[in-house]
Amino acid sequence: MLMGEVRAEQLMRSIAPTVREGLSGEQESAIRDAIKRGDWDQHPIDLRLAIPTPFGRYYATFIAGPERRSSARRAADRKRRPLVTMGNILFFTLATVFSGFCALGVLSLAAGLIGL
Repeated sequence: MLMGEVRAEQLMRSIAPTVREGLSGEQESAIRDAIKRGDWDQHPIDLRLAIPTPFGRYYATFIAGPERRSSARRAADRKRRPLVTMGNILFFTLATVFSGFCALGVLSLAAGLIGL
């Protein structure tokens, strides 16, 4: 099943059964098709990784592209997903420390302080 189909199915399940029963077959089909199209979900850069850890599998996503959201939508997104959270602080701290150790290792190799 393609991702658009999965999203369409998830959305249809999230609609209250009484409302869903009131939809005609044509209306339900139109809703599913609109979600499956997914042209709103296309990004020039779209990296998605699953990372196994001792604590379970985690995922990381990096997407980038031209900004198409309105200023009102951006403001709502900032409220819903704040940048400064404990998880983000921990991630950036660990990423910085890891990068520092990698740089230190590369510089030590280049200077001949350690050999392979």
